[in-house]
Parts: sequence; structure tokens; C-alpha cells
Amino acid sequence: MTQNTTHQQNIKDDRALRRDIHLMSWLLGRLVREHGEEQDWQTLHQLREISLQRKDDAASADQKIADALSKLSVEEHMTLTRAIGMYFDLVNLAEDRHRVRVLRQREVSHNQSETIKNAASSLRQTGMDNAQLQQLIDNLNIEPVFTAHPTEAKRRSLRRSLMRLRQDLYVLDQENLTSEERHRQIQRMKRDLAALWYTDPVSARKPTVLEELGRNLLAVRTLWQIVPHIFQNIRDAFSWQPDDDKPLQTPFRLGNWVGGDRDGNPFVTCAVTRKTLQKLRAKVVQLHQRECQKVRKRLTLSTAECHINPQLTEQLKQYCQRWPKLAKRIERLHPDEWLVHWLAMIDFRLAHSQHFTTTTDSGPAYTSATELASDVRMIRESLLEAGLDELICGSLQQWEDRIRVFGLHLMRVDIRINSQMVLDAVTQLMQQADIHQNYAALDESQRQSMLTTDHAQRAAVVTGKHLSEQTADLMQLLQLLQSLTQEQLNQAVGPLIVSMTHQPSDIMAVLWLLKVASPAHRIDDACCIPIAPLFETIDDLKRSDNILTTLITDKQYSRFLAHWPEGQMCMLGYSDSSKDGGYLASNWSLLQTQRRLAQVAREHDIKLTLFHGRGGAIGRGGGPAARAIISLPPESVQGHLRITEQGEVIAERYDDPAIAHRHLEQLFWATLMVSSQKPSQMTDMTEQLTRQLSESSLKAYRDLVQCDGFENYLHHATALTQVEKLPIGSRPSRRTGAASIEDLRAIPYTFAWNQVRMPINAFYGLGEAVACLTDEQKQHTIKLYQDWPWFRAVIDNAELALARCEPQIAMRYAMLCPDTETAMPIWEKLNREFELAVEAVLFIKQQDRICGHIPWLARSISVRNPQVDLLNHIQLSLLRKQADDPGVDSRQSIEQALRLTVQAIAAGLRNTG
Repeated sequence: MTQNTTHQQNIKDDRALRRDIHLMSWLLGRLVREHGEEQDWQTLHQLREISLQRKDDAASADQKIADALSKLSVEEHMTLTRAIGMYFDLVNLAEDRHRVRVLRQREVSHNQSETIKNAASSLRQTGMDNAQLQQLIDNLNIEPVFTAHPTEAKRRSLRRSLMRLRQDLYVLDQENLTSEERHRQIQRMKRDLAALWYTDPVSARKPTVLEELGRNLLAVRTLWQIVPHIFQNIRDAFSWQPDDDKPLQTPFRLGNWVGGDRDGNPFVTCAVTRKTLQKLRAKVVQLHQRECQKVRKRLTLSTAECHINPQLTEQLKQYCQRWPKLAKRIERLHPDEWLVHWLAMIDFRLAHSQHFTTTTDSGPAYTSATELASDVRMIRESLLEAGLDELICGSLQQWEDRIRVFGLHLMRVDIRINSQMVLDAVTQLMQQADIHQNYAALDESQRQSMLTTDHAQRAAVVTGKHLSEQTADLMQLLQLLQSLTQEQLNQAVGPLIVSMTHQPSDIMAVLWLLKVASPAHRIDDACCIPIAPLFETIDDLKRSDNILTTLITDKQYSRFLAHWPEGQMCMLGYSDSSKDGGYLASNWSLLQTQRRLAQVAREHDIKLTLFHGRGGAIGRGGGPAARAIISLPPESVQGHLRITEQGEVIAERYDDPAIAHRHLEQLFWATLMVSSQKPSQMTDMTEQLTRQLSESSLKAYRDLVQCDGFENYLHHATALTQVEKLPIGSRPSRRTGAASIEDLRAIPYTFAWNQVRMPINAFYGLGEAVACLTDEQKQHTIKLYQDWPWFRAVIDNAELALARCEPQIAMRYAMLCPDTETAMPIWEKLNREFELAVEAVLFIKQQDRICGHIPWLARSISVRNPQVDLLNHIQLSLLRKQADDPGVDSRQSIEQALRLTVQAIAAGLRNTG
């Protein structure tokens, strides 16, 4: 394709996008006029026009908007917010549809980058042969983990409505539609929009944990659909053949935190975790039954026409003798269709496998996914013996792929507990068992000594007596884990993650508790669930390698570690480290931590899996996934990638099958490419310069968050109060309920700053750090950006955050503070750092404007920002009304309107926390 042809194609693509947005806007305008008031639409149009004037004279335009809004009622504020919020939801749909359209065009023209096929081609060019490629794929382990983090501001009912509208756009894109069909489709869109308009966008209450699980299952539905296509991409690119002797070996699987993450969430109990495992089991069995029916309809082969493996027929006879109900079911089937009989047997066993059980004697039910995989493989072997290879492709092959990924568990449930919870439990047990009266008061060496001395049996005596509710529930959870088979642990349960790991004893204490909960109170009888430290603060990241070294050189721990198939897992917290130390210092600390942990693993010859706790927002480790992965130190990946998928990112990446497929392909491409590279090397000059940038950035950020009045500013000049009241997640916004910044979780912290257009933990400190460099050092940053993927990702992500900033809007929020004399100097710091950061990014990237190298993104942001500005003004107006009229009735309606603005701004920015 010539450059001119590509340009013409881009113009055509842009026209399609603009057509969709124009259609959506027209339909929305009609909706507001028909179901609201004509005046509402006129007011919205006038305010939009004023907002567009902000680029020329922000102060004047801001005052005009504020004056106009002051004359409107709360109900009118709500109508405006609903209209703009829906506009952004529809624009987001149109942009997603456009992205799919472009991806399809690139695929047809063989111009797609960052694919599995690209990875295979690149690796072959480096000299890797097929055997090496097969080994690379066999070692691959990619696992997105869907979290319970409450950053998705949309109700599930809204997501379903938007998914219907997404499908409407797909239908309209068909070229062979008649004018009558197109008219009917637009009428359907009108109905779907009307339903959306009258659906309350904000939940009336916080969801339960199991309702949160249902939200994530929407994404699993998409993944069930696309996983076989990803596997086929791997087969086509690498000539990959899975090992039949390892029926559950898979390069890809899914993790889940909902129902297992009890860090600061009192609603996640042992009973809830058990229900979560049960719900996932019931869902996956239901999906397997559908696959079974699908295959059964296609494989109606008669033994009169083809040979069927006698082992299969003999095994089926044995099953019928064992289970009379199965025999009666098969009697009603065609006598010569033995594969249909076999599939009826599988369906019969699946029907009895709905319940998650810890017993091995469960009648016809499958006790493991290995059994199911073995039964399905018998069909494939029979077809091969009959010379019917072509019948394996399609439904049967796709089902086998799904069994490898989803098994009988659907998603692995991680268990997350806080180190303080562990400390409290050990202290209580030791005190009541007369082992030690105050374990919590011991220093680190004394704690380790106590934990490695065999006191487990004495402590077990008191596990059911006089314990706090939290400790009793924790011990019940550990006993539940002990009751699982090893395959259930490997397949259905993920690692036991200890958040806020500060010392080795935080992990050794979990091992001690597992011994206490085990039937014989010995390490050899304790369940082999992997324990993963979670390093979150800057200080914890710095000492993580020492913690890991202490653990793996401990005799008891190393014996335990030897049982874990994935080796040692360590989780890295991007959110809290960024909240703790700011953007650049967090990223540098995380990079150094990965390199040091990989070195410890190499020196002690252990397998290491790093689990990246990235959020959706850039200030929490977000940003383009492939760019983030390719910038990781190769020695820290080695084919293993575990990464969180959080909040609105789940809907953005997994609601649309085409986008989900593209996202997974990029995960595979990036993991394969970075794993094939040599260990990262850094020159002394580069390391010294980057460390200097990190230290300067850390100082600037800490100076801000520790200055007088910052906590007051956070509470009055951001949307924190509104964010904390949002009923979007079961988990409280604070770990213990304390009012301190330290106790505040990183998600609402980031969410609140994003709302007021000043995402400080996505850039703050970067500008000051670069400004402190010498001219020679500044020149070197240009080369670093060009040559080093990690530095390039850091700068590019900061640029994305800066593009969404609007300091003048943030100033309006600062003016809401009761103490403006303290607040305004803080805003001035924010504004100065914003200007320095923009200057730094433009210098390092050698460009004259933010996002200047990505025209489509710059255009999208320039179109969105004026309307997001307007939403911010509506939010500000409501906050002023709330301060002026504290009455109960008005307060309730204002708070409802404020919740709408929070959601609408999140839709406009395509980002929450």
C-alpha cells in the first residue's frame, strides 16, 4: 500500500468515525428534546459554545459558565450532566467501533503490528528454531487477574445497554443494508437510547461481593469466545502442539480477586470465598455443557460408517454399569452413534459437577479438570484412528482449548490478606496458647525465631476459642484451603498474597498459621498454596530483595517453596508506591526492585513470577499494556506475566470481542518479545542520571504532600468526598476507617485528583527533577528516550496524563477551600509543576506540543476537553450550592447530582482511579 493510499484510507476511516459520532449526537439531541425540555438542549448548546472559548480566554469563559449555572436548579444540573455523560458514553462506543474497524483493515492488508505472528517472525529472524520456539511457548504463562477494585463507575445494567448500542453500530457498518433495514436499525437505537436515558446511572447501594463477581463475569463471557482464536493464532504462528501428557498445560489463564481479596474489606469472609468458588464452578460447568451440546450436534457419526475406538465403547459400558441413570439416558439415543453416547456421558457427569466440593468420592461428578480433559481427548483419538482429522478442527478443538484455560474453576481466586491481620492473628494465638504474651512487641529477629520454633500444635488447641472475629475467620479460611486437593489448589486458587509486606516475618507468619491450620500441624501436611509478598511502599520496594533472600534461605520456607509449580511469586504495588513517593520515584523503585528480585532468583536458582499490580489510571501504573510490558527488565519476565485488570479498564478491554482479542495478542507479543531479549544492562551514567531524577522527583512530591494544609486541600479542593460516597464497590475506601491520608487507599486518592484535572501521582515531581539537571544531562535524556523502552514508557505515560490536565479548572476547586490563604499556594505549586512537566516532556521528546506525534489522540482530547471542562463547572456549581444550602432535602438531591458528575467526568476522561 502506497503512502497516498494509506492517507486516503485514513481519511475514509475518520469519516466513518465522524459519521457515527454525528449520528449518535443527533439521536441524543432528539432524545433530550423529546424526553426532557427543549430549553435544556438550548442551555447545553450555549454552555458548550462558551466552553469552547476557554482556549482563548479561560478566565472570562469560566466566569460566564459559573454565572449561567448559578441560575439553574439542581434538577437542571442533573439533566445537563446526564446529557453530557451519555454523549461521552456514545462517543466512547463510536471510538471503540472505529478502533475495531481500523484493526480489521490492517488485518486484511497484512499491516497489523504487535501480533503473535509478528513475534514468531521476529524470533525466527534472531535464529530461533522450531524446537526453541516450542519450548518458549511451553514456558509461557500469561495471566490477567480481574480485581475487586471499585474503579468502574458504571452500573452493570448500563454496561449491558451500552453493549446493545455497540452491537447496533456493528450492524449499521454492514455495507449491504437496505434503506429499510437501516431505518429499522436506527429506530432500534432510538429505543435503546431511551432505555439508557431512563436508567439510573448510579447504583442506589454498594454492590455485594458476589454482585461484583457477576460484573467481572461479563468479561469472562467475551474471553470464553476469543480464547480458542488466540490459541489458533499461536498454532498458526509457531506450529505449536500442546502436550497431551499435560492436558491442563496452558500459556494463558485467568485470575480473580473478587471474593478472595479481604484486605480492608470486612465483607469478604471465609463463607463468601467458598460461595465465590462455588459460583465460578457452576458458571464454568454451564459453559462446558453448552460446548458439549454443540459438539454433540456435529459428531453424529455411525459405527456402521466409521471405526470407533473400542476403548471408548468399553469405558462407556463400565460407566453405564456404575451409573444406572446414565444407562437409561443412553438407551434413548441412536444405538450406532457411539460418539453421541460418549458426549451424553460427559454431559451427564458435568450436570453432577455443579457444586464445588472438597471430597474425592463424588459419584458421577468430575473431581478434576484433568478427568474432563481426558474424556474429551478420547473423542479426538477416536476421530484420528478413524482418519477423520478434519472433524477435530472447529468445535472440538475449541472446547479442548477452553478446558485448558478455564478447567472446572473458570478463574483462579487469589487470597489477599493484610500483614496487620496476620500479625494480629499470630499475636492472639501465641498469647492464648501461652507461647508468648506479646508477639507483636518483638523485634524482627525475635519474631523469626518464634516462628521457626515448633509451636504450631500448641497454638492449634486454641484456634476455635476466644479469638477475635477477624482471626477466627482467617483460620477458617486457612482450614478451607487445607481441605482442597492439590489439583484444586493449583487450578481454582491463586496465591495467598500478603499486602503491606514490610519484613520476612510477615510471610513466615502466614506459613506458621498454615501449619496451625493443617490437620497434623506439620509443614509437610500444610497445603501447598503459594505465598506472595506484596511490596507497595517505596521503602518496602527497596528492601524487597533482602526480604526474599531471607525467606528462600530459611529451611522451612524453602521446603514449602519446592512444592509450588510457579516458584516464588512476588507482587509489586504500583498504586501505593505512586501515592507514597510520586510518579517517577515509584517507577524507578519498581524497575530496580524487579532487577534485584530477578538477581536473587538467579543466584539461588529458583523460578520467579512477578505479579504487576497495575491500576487503570497512569498514576496507578496504567497506560498501554504492551508498552508497559516491553519496558520490563527481560530477566524479570522469562515468559511469565501476571498483571491486574482493574475497574473501567475491564469494560474498555473486554466488552468488545475484537478489542479483547487485540489486547490479548499484544500481551502475548510483548511477553514473547521481552522474554527473548538479553538481561538489561545500564551504563553508570544512565543509572546515576535516572537515580538523580528519581530522588529529585521524590523530594518534590514529598514536599507537596507533607506541606501545611495539604490534607485539608485534598478534602476540600478535590472530589474526594464525592468519590468516597460512590456506591461502586463493596470495599471501603479506607483500610481501617481512619481519616488519615496514610489510611486512604490509592484508588480514591487517584480518582479524586483525576476528577479535578490534576492527576498529581501521574506526573508531579517529573518537571522539577528535569529542571534540576545540567544542560549536558538534559541532552542525555533525549537519547534515553530514544534508546530505552522503560524511560520512553515513563515519559509517554506522563504525557498522556498531562494532556488531560487543566490547571485553571483545578484552581476553581482550590477556591472552594475554607482557608484559601493556605490552599492557593498549594495550587500554585501544582500549576508550576504542571508547567515544568510539560516543558520537560516536550524537551525530552523534541516536539512542540503535547501529544503532537499522535494526531488522532490530540484531536480526541481537544474535542473532549471542552465538554469535560463544562462537567467540572457543573460539579463546582453543585459544590457551591451544597455549601450555601446545607438542608437535608436539598443535600440529598445535590449529592445525587454530584455522583452523576463524577461518573460523567470519568466517562469523558475514559479514566477513574
